[in-house]
Amino acid sequence: MTYKNHSGDTREYIWVTENSQGTKVALTQDTFEKHVIADHVNDKARELSYDYVRGTIEFPRFIYKDQNHYKNQRVRYTEQVYIEEYGHIQNMVIVVDTDREPNEVATWMVKSSLKQEKINGGMIYDSRANTKETN
Repeated sequence: MTYKNHSGDTREYIWVTENSQGTKVALTQDTFEKHVIADHVNDKARELSYDYVRGTIEFPRFIYKDQNHYKNQRVRYTEQVYIEEYGHIQNMVIVVDTDREPNEVATWMVKSSLKQEKINGGMIYDSRANTKETN
């Protein structure tokens, strides 16, 4: 799918969706092929979790600012996902660039623990509290 962004650039997207707050988020063909898969060929969990990425964007457990958000304009989406091949429920973390329209998925990872995820930048959305950042 080809999509023209706000600056008039044409980008190839695999999909474009909306998050729980109505913000458009997309996965580009280029990011998927050259970064998510090619840069992480030994990380099978990334490939196995692909089917969960769009749903996690649409219905995340949390959205929070990256610990370096004010420098890199990134936010993180989290959700728990079941990786059948591993027989485990894992934590999915999706990193999204917010300095473009639509926002774009930069990468994602599957973790057994979220202990290293820091919320220094601030919570944006908590699905259970149904809270939204107010600015």
